Amino acid sequence: MLARAREAGLAAMLAIGNGDTPAEVDCAIPYAEQHDWIWATIGIHPHEARLADRDAYEKMSLLARHPRVLAWGEIGLDYHYDHSPREVQRQVLTEQMELAAAAKNPIIIHCRPSDNSRNAWDDLWQLLRQHWMGNGLGGILHCFTGQEEDARAALDMGFMISFAGNITYPKAQNIRKSPLKCHSTGFLSRPIRLILRRFLIAASAMNRLSWSRWRGKLPNCGAARNRR
Repeated sequence: MLARAREAGLAAMLAIGNGDTPAEVDCAIPYAEQHDWIWATIGIHPHEARLADRDAYEKMSLLARHPRVLAWGEIGLDYHYDHSPREVQRQVLTEQMELAAAAKNPIIIHCRPSDNSRNAWDDLWQLLRQHWMGNGLGGILHCFTGQEEDARAALDMGFMISFAGNITYPKAQNIRKSPLKCHSTGFLSRPIRLILRRFLIAASAMNRLSWSRWRGKLPNCGAARNRR
């Protein structure tokens, strides 16, 4: 896969270092050490927040100094699957934001609310305003699923926004409209070309996030995590 990516012209890759437990947050670093065009992240995903402890935080503080580690993530809130208690998710996100800020690392945010709810988004913005806004580090909202107001808040805080295969799903009108509305209203009076530079397309090998034309036809790499 890596060879094909290079042949296709891919210049750089960021490998997400979550692993299945906090003990595996260094899982992406070996790939980054073997290839000078691959970089790594570290972080505890909200699914595994219940497993976080002081040892994990100390380990990540050390790993953040690794020359191949560029960012902290995925971190965030997931109220859809609720694999970890919500209060624990908020505590672990806060702790990781503080560690990332100390290491001068941007963050990669995962946010998914309950069905037909804004609960995770509302909590996320409250925490970001309290513990992240104003430090100039920014980050990425990964696999964006929010509304126009969330896209605006993210851009205002200096975040980039990534869109995955779910933007092609028939019921994902809110995701498709968010960047268009930011442009059409001249968000913060910025030129459209500058705003476009802050929108990303996230590649995903997971069946549940593949483009609609391939949905159900690719190996579901994320199935194990969703079953937990």
